[in-house]
Amino acid sequence: MLTTVLTLVLAGSNAPEKGLARTKEEVLVKLAARCGARLEVSWDFASLKAHNQDIAWDQTDGELECNEPLRYLWALCATDAGRAVVRRSEVRAVTCQGTANAVGSLTFKAGVVTVERSDEERDSFLRARKQFEAAFKTTLTLEADPYRDEAWRDWRREPNPVTSTTDYCLHDGKKVAFDWALADRAMNNRGADTVLVKCFEAGKVVIDVSMKERKKTGLVTQVRDDWRRRVTLVADEQDGLEEEFDKGQLRAQTLWKRGDRVWSKELHPSGALKRYWRQYPTPLQVSVELREDGAVTGLACAAEAKDDEVLRAWCGFAGKKTVQVLDGTGKVNRTVTHVNGLLTRSEAGSSEYASRSTLDYVDGKPDGEERIVRRDGTLERTTMWARGLKAGPERKYGPDGRKVIEEASWRGGELERRVEFFLNGNKKVEEVLDGPKQKVVTEFFDLGGVRRRGAYVACARRFSRNEWCEDGVHTTFFESGKKAAEDGFREGRRVSAKAWYESGVAAEEETFVDGRLATRRQWFADGGVSMDEAYEADGSRVLRR
Repeated sequence: MLTTVLTLVLAGSNAPEKGLARTKEEVLVKLAARCGARLEVSWDFASLKAHNQDIAWDQTDGELECNEPLRYLWALCATDAGRAVVRRSEVRAVTCQGTANAVGSLTFKAGVVTVERSDEERDSFLRARKQFEAAFKTTLTLEADPYRDEAWRDWRREPNPVTSTTDYCLHDGKKVAFDWALADRAMNNRGADTVLVKCFEAGKVVIDVSMKERKKTGLVTQVRDDWRRRVTLVADEQDGLEEEFDKGQLRAQTLWKRGDRVWSKELHPSGALKRYWRQYPTPLQVSVELREDGAVTGLACAAEAKDDEVLRAWCGFAGKKTVQVLDGTGKVNRTVTHVNGLLTRSEAGSSEYASRSTLDYVDGKPDGEERIVRRDGTLERTTMWARGLKAGPERKYGPDGRKVIEEASWRGGELERRVEFFLNGNKKVEEVLDGPKQKVVTEFFDLGGVRRRGAYVACARRFSRNEWCEDGVHTTFFESGKKAAEDGFREGRRVSAKAWYESGVAAEEETFVDGRLATRRQWFADGGVSMDEAYEADGSRVLRR
C-alpha cells in the first residue's frame, strides 16, 4: 500500500501554508497512487517569504513554482516506463525554498527534488523542465507552460483514489469515497437508469441498493449523529427487518411486509424489552409494555398470538397468567388474568387513577356481574353481562354505596327500561323503550305523582348531540294530579300548545305552522279573554280590519 507523508514547516499563516494545504488535498494522494512511490513534501515558508516579495505581500502563494516538479512527476508517471524511472531514482521527497539569487534552480540528490524560487526570475518553468529532464535522464511530454496546462488542473480536481479497505462505496462497481448520501445523489442524477450502490463502514455493509425509476430496493442505513436506522426496501416500500441503534446499541426493531408493519419492539438502554406490539389482520393489535425492572405497564392479548414468542408467556399460552398492570404513578391500575390469550378476569387496582372495575370473562367476553367502586371504596355501579352483552339489571349507587339512584334493565345488549331515583327512594325519571327507536319518558315529583309524560323517537337534531326528539302529545301535570299543559310535537317540531289553570279553566292555546307561531289565545282565571292574536310568517301580528 502506498502512503503519503506530508511534512509542514510552519512559519506563518499566509498564502504558502494555504498553497501547501491545497497540494496535500489535491495532488499528493493521487500522485503517490499514480507513481507507486512514497513521497514527502515540505516548503520552507520562512525563506520563501524572505526572498520572494510577492509571497511576503500575499500576492501569490508560490504554488506554481514549488509544485512544478510534482507536475513533471505526474507527466512522467503517465506511462509504465516513466513509473520505472521514478522507482529506479528512488524519489522520496520534494522540497521548496526561497533564494536570494536572481535565478532559481531545480536539483535532484539522494532521492530529494529541491526547488529554489527566485523573486526576480520570470518563466522559471522553461529552466526547471530542462533541469528535471537532465536529472532524470528523460524527456517529458506535457504542456510547457503550467499556466496553460488544463489537463494538469483537471487531474487535480479529480477525487482522490480510495485506498481504505474498510470504509468505501461501490458506485456501479467503481470504488469511491464513503458517502452516506451517495445513493440519493446517484439516483437523482441517473433518472430511470438502474443504479447500484454498495457502501462499507468498518468493513460492514451499511448500504446495498439498486435503484430504478427513482425507487430503491435493498438495504439502506439512515444516520443522524449517534442514531442509525437500517431498513430494507422493495421498490421504496419497507420489507423485512428494520433496526434502530443509538451509539451502537440496538434500541428498536420492526418487521415489515411490503409496507405493512407486522411487529415492532423497543428496548431499554439495558437491552431489556420496553414495548412489543404486533398487528393481526382482524384488525387486531396485541402488545406488552414493561418498565426496565420488568414491571408491566400495558398488556393487550388475543388468541391469535399463540405462536408469538414474545407474547406467548404474558398471554397465558403456557398456562394461566395473572399480571398486575401499573399506571404512571407506579401503582396497580388493574390485575388481569389470561388463559390462551383470552382475558378471564380483570380486578380493580389500588392506584388513585386505577380502573375500578372487577369482572370475569368467558371466551374473552364480559360475563357475570361487574362491580365498579369509587376511590374511597364505596360501590358506584353494578352491571350484569352475558357473553359480552349487557343482560339484566345495571344499577348506579349514591355516595354511600348502598342507595340505588339509577337502575336500567337490559336484554341482549339492548336497553329496555331506565329509572332515576330521588335520594328519598321515589322515582325521578322513568324511560320505557320499545326497541331502539321509540321510548316513553315519565318525570315525577319528589313526593310521587307524574309531573310530565311523553313519547320520543330516534332522530338527528341539528347542532345537538341529542338523538331523541319529542313526538306526539307531551302532558304536564300539577302536583295535585290535574292537567297543567299539553304540547304537541312531530319529530321534535312543536305543532300545538295548551295550558290550564289548576282550577281547570283554560289559560293559553297556541298553534304553529312549519314550526312558527301562528296563533295565540290567552284567558284570565275567570274565563275572560286576555289575548287573541295571529301572526304573519315574519312574526308580525296580523292586522284586524
